[in-house]
Amino acid sequence: VPTPEDIVEKMCDLAKIKEGDVVADPGCGDGVLVLTALKKFKASKAFAFDIDQKKVDETKENAKKAGLQDKVEARLQN
Repeated sequence: VPTPEDIVEKMCDLAKIKEGDVVADPGCGDGVLVLTALKKFKASKAFAFDIDQKKVDETKENAKKAGLQDKVEARLQN
């Protein structure tokens, strides 16, 4: 179940993500957290990990759609 955008933004607020930060998300799902960190909180780089290849591929596709593929590294990893 995807995390709602308002909750993701609150998570980024709680983590105090700021411009230039590098963000990692284990269990990234569709990549919504790392993409929000990059777009709205101006993180400079994001690493997304998942044990499901479909989710890794989905994260890469969502990063590409957002024009952020050069800032996201998504990996199949436990």
